Amino acid sequence: MKYTLLLLLMYFAAVFETTAVQPWTVFDIAPRFLLLVAMAAVLMFNDWRAIAWTAVCGLVSDCLHGNSSPLGIELILACCLAVVYQQTLSKEKEEQRQSVLLTFLLCVGFVFFVNATSDIVRGALGNNALDIVSTIEWSLWSSLYSAALFIIGVLCVRKIKTFAPLSRRRVSTELTNQWKMLT
Repeated sequence: MKYTLLLLLMYFAAVFETTAVQPWTVFDIAPRFLLLVAMAAVLMFNDWRAIAWTAVCGLVSDCLHGNSSPLGIELILACCLAVVYQQTLSKEKEEQRQSVLLTFLLCVGFVFFVNATSDIVRGALGNNALDIVSTIEWSLWSSLYSAALFIIGVLCVRKIKTFAPLSRRRVSTELTNQWKMLT
């Protein structure tokens, strides 16, 4: 079920980033939906699956945003950051779910790092004139906007889970004492 959900999210994120980005753009700042899907995978899984989903999202994002520059920049950056997040969050994931503030800060850092670093590396490799200050400023605003949308989605999912706790309705397979006495 999680794989289907992530696949659908990745599909809609790619569609939103290519064709339907205009309604989501505020002051020429567009959210990075594919990086949000990668962040969701990092928070959802605690093993190699998070890095695999992050790699796929990074590759698709590279294909959509890498105008004639080498592919793999966002893929490598997102995977490296996913590994770091996995190592630092593994204990907290086992103890409890992340707070909203921590999730927001992790999402801002993830989107900002991948976005700013990939733009700077692309500019350096392409021998283009690059304004680092405006790149960092645009990446910061984009990451804040993306993280705000991500938090809205996380809060909606948490609210839906409280109304319909499907994962908590597991059928017990253990025999009760009454059944044992009858057999």
